[in-house]
Amino acid sequence: MRVRAVYAAASFDDDGGWQDLGSLVSRGEEARVVPALPVKLVLVDRSVAMVSLTLEGGSTDCLYTEAPP
Repeated sequence: MRVRAVYAAASFDDDGGWQDLGSLVSRGEEARVVPALPVKLVLVDRSVAMVSLTLEGGSTDCLYTEAPP
């Protein structure tokens, strides 16, 4: 399975964050780190998506869809 991810740099502020990313990359994840992201988004198999409704830390509010674009 191919896993590609783009992370906001702030995601790794916690202790061990960069080591966790290194572990994921060593197992095959293709990762990029950028200063900031406008939205949090997860796509699976080009058919399922979850989009965050807020960028506030700790929030789990999201939109889940299986509808085509």
